This record gives sequence, C-alpha cells and structure tokens, in this order.
Amino acid sequence: TGEDFSGGDYDDSSSSSSSSRGVALFLGNEVSGVDTEIMPLLDEVVEIPMFGKKNSLNVAACAPVVMYEILRQWGVSSS
Repeated sequence: TGEDFSGGDYDDSSSSSSSSRGVALFLGNEVSGVDTEIMPLLDEVVEIPMFGKKNSLNVAACAPVVMYEILRQWGVSSS
C-alpha cells in the first residue's frame, strides 16, 4: 500500500488488503509522493482526504493515521 502526499486523486473503493498477507507501507514525501518507479509495483494507493487550502501532510503526521486505519479495519482493539 502506498500513501501519496503529492495531491493525486485515487479511488480506494477496491480496497482488499488482508491482515493474513501482511502490509508494507511506502510513505512518500509531501512534495513528490512515492517514487514513480515504485508506484506500478503497489497493490493499492490510498489518500487521506483533507479540507481547506493546504493539500499535504508530512509523513510524521500521516503515518499514524494510516496505521490506525489499517488496525481499525483488521478489528484490532486498543485494550
């Protein structure tokens, strides 16, 4: 799964990640996103929707959001 911070629009409605397969996250920077040579190798590309004038998050702010959502979809409890 790749997270692209460059402002591209991606459809994540076909999400089919499985916790039994594991996940590798490739987090791109907020200027150029994930390297264009890596993008074709990814099973999925996800985007964090944002509102307002800014259209980027730094990787330190984005990584925990993406990891939280993965764990939420896997049904992992915080207790």
